[in-house]
Amino acid sequence: HLASVLRRGACFVALIAVCAGAAQAAPSVAELIAQLGDGDFFVRERAQQALADRGVEAFDALMMAQYDEDVEIATRATYLLRRIRIDWVSEDDPLTVRNLMAEYETLDEAGRAERIEQLGELIDLDGVRSLCRLVRFEQDEQLSRRAAVTLLASVSDELSWPAAIEQIEDEIRESPRPAAEWIRVYAAARRDPEAGFEPWAELVRAEQAAFAKRGPDTDRDVVAGLWELDAELLSMLTRRDEALDAMRKTVALDRDSTERLVARIRWLVEMGAGSVLDELEADLAATEVEDAYVWYALAEAHERRGQAEQADQIALKASRLNPGQQAPHLIVGQALRDDGLFKWAGREFELATNLGSPARQATIYAQSFWAEMLHDEQRFVEAAERLDQLVASLREQRNQRQNMAELGGLLPGLLARAHYLRSSDAAASGDTAQQREQLNE
Repeated sequence: HLASVLRRGACFVALIAVCAGAAQAAPSVAELIAQLGDGDFFVRERAQQALADRGVEAFDALMMAQYDEDVEIATRATYLLRRIRIDWVSEDDPLTVRNLMAEYETLDEAGRAERIEQLGELIDLDGVRSLCRLVRFEQDEQLSRRAAVTLLASVSDELSWPAAIEQIEDEIRESPRPAAEWIRVYAAARRDPEAGFEPWAELVRAEQAAFAKRGPDTDRDVVAGLWELDAELLSMLTRRDEALDAMRKTVALDRDSTERLVARIRWLVEMGAGSVLDELEADLAATEVEDAYVWYALAEAHERRGQAEQADQIALKASRLNPGQQAPHLIVGQALRDDGLFKWAGREFELATNLGSPARQATIYAQSFWAEMLHDEQRFVEAAERLDQLVASLREQRNQRQNMAELGGLLPGLLARAHYLRSSDAAASGDTAQQREQLNE
């Protein structure tokens, strides 16, 4: 009996040892993914649950597994990826980033793309870590690539790059995503441009080819952004002709969008690509493009290049587009005002004012925007006089048309604003009594 008890005890101890050994040698993520395709249903189920428990730890491997030739592995990997919850906000993120990313998970594709763009516009590298998270964990491949291009563009200058690279590499780690590989290749090219440029150029050409074939994982903005980075690297290497060719490729990609083309024109000025700008201008003239905002961007480019006479000629040409149409002049005037091009914006607001009846909403907007722009230039008296003219026109219209009571509702606010503008002028000249009188009015 004693011998039997000892044998049972020995077996129990052995079982404990085996279990302990199994706990210590838990399957790796790679082994669990392989088990997703096991012939035994229960093995597949246990592996799936184990991977779900691993969460973010398994993300990178699951991203690759969803393209596995084994349909069972690919299907289960895709299912698991949908279950993994990514923390898009970190406690270490600046408040601006936390606010931007707070509802990221609930946004549609367009909303997410907008957040990526906004992260790229943040100053002091605030958005770097968040963009890295998007590169690594955003499951939409196109958005992951867009985040990578935005990230690289936001830190590509000589001052930002050294400060950002440590953060970037810490967040990206060994991610197998194509966008993460772009960042690693770009980093290598920045460390050693001579040795690292060709792998980068090969990557850019491959993405261009994928876009030409209408690949679902890329888009025009991504490819244009890669060519922009390519041009900047070539400029660092003083390979000027190749850099100019890369710039031409970005222009070709941005031709179908006014907003992108205007941004590209300004970038070309910064890059000192006068020859590409001249080619673009000649082509736009030959194809009789009638987009006033684009022509004003070219006028601005000439002005920044010290060619004031050409700038004025092109701006005059732009102002003569859309003859007799009030709305286009109002819209272009707003865009020019937002860009700080006040001289030309004033011309567009004046045209919009003269093309409509005084009581028309677009006319009221044109004069109000014009006055506010003059205020921004600290031309307070001119701004007040502009509102005085608007008030006089509205009063005349109200008297002629008794049913236009809504016009009367506008007058107090406009009059108050005119007094405020005059008070600002008095403050600027140190006339405190006049400032107080106008504020009281």
